[in-house]
Amino acid sequence: MTEDHAIIDQANKLMRKRVFVASGALPPSPPPAPEPAPAGAAAVIDIDDVPLLTEIFSPPEAPAAAAEAPEPVIPQDLIDARAAELAQAQLPFQRQAMADEVAAWLDNELPQVVVRVLDGLTDQIIGRVTEEAKAVLVPRLQDALEADNIPLDDEG
Repeated sequence: MTEDHAIIDQANKLMRKRVFVASGALPPSPPPAPEPAPAGAAAVIDIDDVPLLTEIFSPPEAPAAAAEAPEPVIPQDLIDARAAELAQAQLPFQRQAMADEVAAWLDNELPQVVVRVLDGLTDQIIGRVTEEAKAVLVPRLQDALEADNIPLDDEG
């Protein structure tokens, strides 16, 4: 019996501490703070302040009706029609966004691509002109120089 009275006293103390929340009354003034324990001493816990739970509760079982999915309020064909409308409404904005993105990309990338192609083309032209000059122009220049190299003794 003493144990039963101890449990009831603990429950009463706990309810007195928590009654101000339900009633809206001001909380009782806190008890004076205990003096700090000296260093190295074990902390003392007042067992009367800790509630003791002796029963184990299991969660209630969910009813079978809650497990079934509720019927949709809006018919699926109406949902599909509205989705198609929204997609059509967004189409001009998407097209404009794509056009803007392509234009920005061309503004940034096209000059660099053209410069790389022209550099390659310039290199090809210089190489081709050099080959043609070696094949055709150099022999002609040599012939012209040899034709002008008439000995001076023959002139007079």
